[in-house]
Amino acid sequence: FICTVIIICIADCQQPTPSDFAVLNDLLQSWSGLPNSWGTDVQNSCFWTGITCYSAPDSRIKSIVLTSGVSGTIPPSLGNLTGLITLSVSGQLTGTIPATLGNLRSLATLNLNYNSLTGSIPETLGNLTSLTSMELCCQVLVGTIPSSLGNIGPLTVLRLHRNSLSGTIPSSFVYLSSLKLLSLGYNQLSGSIPTELGFLVTLQELYLSLNQLSGTLPLSLGNLVSLTVLDISKNPSLTGNIPSSFGSLSSLRNLTLWGNNLNGTLPSEISNARSLVLLDLHQNSLTGTIPESLGNLADLETLSLQDNFWNSTIPETITQLSSLVALDLSFSPLIPPGRGNIFGSIPVSIGSMTALKYLNLANNQISGLIPASINQLSHLTTLDVSSNLITGSLPDGLGQISTLTNLNLGGNLLTGCLPSTLSALTQLTSCFLVDPFASDNEKNVFNCDCTTCGNISVPGVCNNPCSQTKCNAVLPSVAPVEDNSCLL
Repeated sequence: FICTVIIICIADCQQPTPSDFAVLNDLLQSWSGLPNSWGTDVQNSCFWTGITCYSAPDSRIKSIVLTSGVSGTIPPSLGNLTGLITLSVSGQLTGTIPATLGNLRSLATLNLNYNSLTGSIPETLGNLTSLTSMELCCQVLVGTIPSSLGNIGPLTVLRLHRNSLSGTIPSSFVYLSSLKLLSLGYNQLSGSIPTELGFLVTLQELYLSLNQLSGTLPLSLGNLVSLTVLDISKNPSLTGNIPSSFGSLSSLRNLTLWGNNLNGTLPSEISNARSLVLLDLHQNSLTGTIPESLGNLADLETLSLQDNFWNSTIPETITQLSSLVALDLSFSPLIPPGRGNIFGSIPVSIGSMTALKYLNLANNQISGLIPASINQLSHLTTLDVSSNLITGSLPDGLGQISTLTNLNLGGNLLTGCLPSTLSALTQLTSCFLVDPFASDNEKNVFNCDCTTCGNISVPGVCNNPCSQTKCNAVLPSVAPVEDNSCLL
């Protein structure tokens, strides 16, 4: 009978070892917002919410997982939990990361994401040679990234983004041979991208965006054959060409290089990265022609090439991209010389891009007609071809794109009648058919004879007054333009 009672107590009542329980007491004193179970039923403290212990008789603390609401500072004594495998606390922790955490040699997961920790990353964290995941993102951490982190051979995930870390990316990262995810974006890192990163052949995701990196893109990044995401955007001092070796990244789905100062031409080899879903190169200094070979990227859904210095037509092969949802080739008027140099006509075959929802070709030198096939873009929500040299009349089928919410045709050389079908565009929230600030030789001139224009009245788009009593079918949701000629 006595033996049975002892077995039940071991199964139902478990308290950590005295040294580990002393650490729990320190946490009780240092942290607020803890779960209600904390501080009650001390004999069962291994069952407090978020606490897991090893089985008796060892009874050391194995993991601490607290997902929200905890505030306070991290006591140095936390480094005494040398049996700890998982430490995951997200909430409102403040203060610094104690150097004593480097004593947790059994730790496999360190997750302190989404707190308000300050100070630097302790060099001693490089002692955590059992660690597979280190996540310290979204804090107020400063200083440099310790080169000692390169000692953590088993590390597969390293997230240090959204801090204020400075200095260079440690070349010692070359020793992280198991790394699959490296996220260092949204910091103040400077210097060049280490060539050594190209030796991390297990790497699947690399994020270096919104830093102050300089130099060129290493050719060695083309060795990362397991890479699915490469984001090195918004580093304005990053120059040079896009390496043709990026075409070897056969697993790459997202390539994001926007907001740099990359120059030269876009290598046609990029189309060998056949898994690409997102290609975003906007706001660079790329020149030359847009490669015809982009039409081979059958899985591509987003192509953002705007605000570069192309000297190119729109490749007809792009219209083969049947999965494409967004295409942006526009140019900002705020960037000298104020207008892009994409010329030629809109391909007639554009109607085959039936998945397209967003099409922006604004502020270039595109001429010719708006193709009648545009009515086949039945999912289109935004159409912006403003500030080009487009001529002719509006195709009747334009009014058949019932999904349109944003339409901008201003600043072209369009003429003729407004199709009566425009009145069917009931989803429009923004509509500009003329640009009131365009010069006379760059302004659409529509015929507002109501007998031939299908009873459409659009304030500010007619070159002759028309009677609103006759033109009573008003285009819905039209953005107001400072011109009352059609209200007479």
